[in-house]
Order: sequence, then C-alpha cells, then structure tokens
Amino acid sequence: MRYLLNLPLLGAAYAIGRFAYVACLQQPQGGWAHLNMGIDALLTVVALWVLLGLALAGCATIGALDWLPVSGKVARFFAVAACYAALVLLFIVPFVLAVDDIGTSRELRGSPDIAAWAARFAAIAMPLVLLVCLFWLVNAPPALRDLPAMRQAMLGALAATMVIAACVAVGSYAETILNAIRPERAAKREAANRQARAEQTETRLRGSFRALSPADPLKKWAGYTTDAAPMDLRHEALQMIAARPGLAAELAALLAGDDVYWAEWALWLIRCAPFTPSAALDAPVRRALAVVADDLRQSTAQAVADARDRYVDVRYRYRLALVVNVALRMAESAGVDLRDALHVMLRTVVEIHPRSDAAQYYPQEIADAERRIAAILAAAI
Repeated sequence: MRYLLNLPLLGAAYAIGRFAYVACLQQPQGGWAHLNMGIDALLTVVALWVLLGLALAGCATIGALDWLPVSGKVARFFAVAACYAALVLLFIVPFVLAVDDIGTSRELRGSPDIAAWAARFAAIAMPLVLLVCLFWLVNAPPALRDLPAMRQAMLGALAATMVIAACVAVGSYAETILNAIRPERAAKREAANRQARAEQTETRLRGSFRALSPADPLKKWAGYTTDAAPMDLRHEALQMIAARPGLAAELAALLAGDDVYWAEWALWLIRCAPFTPSAALDAPVRRALAVVADDLRQSTAQAVADARDRYVDVRYRYRLALVVNVALRMAESAGVDLRDALHVMLRTVVEIHPRSDAAQYYPQEIADAERRIAAILAAAI
C-alpha cells in the first residue's frame, strides 16, 4: 500500500514539470496562445493538487503523519486537511500572477521583474516542496524517516514557501490598492510596459528578418508583410518577395491550394507586391477566388444565430475588397478577365447573407469594377 502512493506522486511530478515549462519557458506563437497556455496551466495545476491531495491522504492513512503534534486520528486528519487547504489557497494568487504574466512579461525577460519571478517561484516551489516531503515520507528508510531533524526541515521548507506565497499575495493586493488610489501611476506603468514590449517585439522581428535568405520558402516571409511589422520592414519584405525569381510558381502553388489563409495572402501579394503578374496566374487566381467564395459560403456555420446577417460585414469586408482589387490588377497587368469570378463572389454574398450591408453595397462595387475591367481590356486591344 505504501509504495503505491508513488503513482500519484509521479503524476504530480510530471504536472509540476509541465507547469514550470508553461510558466517559465514556453513561448506564445499566436493571438490565442496566451489563452491556450493559461488553460493548459489551469488544467495542469488542478490535476497536480488532486494528485498531491490523494498522496497526502494516503500518507495519513498509512500512519506516515502520526508524528504530527495532534492527538487522535480524526483530529490529525482534519489538521492535515486544513494544512492542505491553506496550501491550495496560498497557491492561488501566485498561480494567477504567474499565468497572467505568461503572455506579457516573457517579451521583457531581458529585464528583471521581481514580482513576476517571485510569483513563478512560489507557484512552483510550494507543490514541489510538498511533493518532496511526501516522497520522503513514503520511500525513506524508517530509520531516516523518523529523524526529528528531517521532519523539522520538511516543515520548515514548507513553511518558507508558504511565507513567500503570502508575501506575493500581500504585495499583489497592496499594488492593486495603490493603483486604485493613484490610477495615473498604473496608466503610466502600463504605457511604459506596452512601449517596452513593442520595442522588444520589433527588435526580435528585425533580427529574424535579417536572418532570412532568398532560399527560404515564401511562407516564411508572411509574418513580415502584415500590419504587425513596421512599415519600413514591410516595404522591404515586399520588395524582396517581388525580386524572387520563382515568385510566379510559388504564388501559383499557394493560390491552387485549399487553405484559404494562404490563398488570401497570395492574392494580397498580387495586389500589393511591386511585381507584374502574368497571364500564367489566371487559373491559380481563379482557383483562389473560388476558395475564398467557398469559405464565405461556409461562413454561416461559424456565426452565431443573432450575428449571422452581419458576419460578412465584420469578417469579410477586407476579402470582398481584395477580390475586386485583384481582378483589376490582373486586368491591368496581364489582360486577364475575371468578371465571371466577381459574379460568383457577388452571388455568394447576396445568396448567403441577403440582409447584410455587403449585399447592398457590393453589387455597385462589382458593377464599377466590371466597367473598369471592360475599359482596360478594350484599351489593350
């Protein structure tokens, strides 16, 4: 029975390692990464404390805690339960602070952040010390397990982590109260943090951009062409993309795929990159426009019922404009007539979202684009 308690302890050890990795090492990769990492950390610590609770209850059952200065099994059980509850309650504030810091202070890891690291330390050290204590009580030889000095050392280490957690909680509450009393202080600090994060992000982005080479796949350049990149970096990236000797073939491959994100990005490059699209992109562009139209057709499944009529206005306004601009660009540069593809997009908007704003203004945009395409093609004859 005693050594079976190693099973929840091993699970708890893995959970501690997993939480330490998420809180201290894992890097967010996208807009939803912070939320996903927070959920991951929450589920991990819930499992952690359940496993530690099972191991602690097992230790009390087998008599490994009979040395506590409490008389009677019932009283000893409630004393252990109270200590466990105190540990969990003290753990909450450092855990919340550590998880809240996951998506923000990581970009500032180069500068010291005592409060954030104290919260991480307390959130990791408390369950870790308890785990070590329980492992000792379960597996140590009886002669060593019964040494008073070892028991006092375990209790002292556990008490020390509880004191650190309590200090973190008190500091957090004090800072909250101070920010409420002096809101301008909190606003200035947040502005300074945002500025520092932006500078760190830009520095990292420029460094990774300089590490790119023309031999890298086209997709690796996507992150440097969005609004998140500085304007000069975005302009330089577009210039370098336009100079790629195999750009037409790379665009054709993206346009011909079923991934609407990459198809849309390739269409955007045709619209914005400083190169001249050729007629060889006619079929791939038609394929990409069909993918975008099909994605719009499936969009009703993604929208909640009360927002379905306006979904296209909120999520697809940019794409609708992009389709028109690409059709005009292909007509101007390659003499390609994409008016039939524009009709497919218009029909999709009107049929799928007839009560949207797009269903009212898009027909006129398409009509204007058709007139301009007709004039461009007529002038080229």
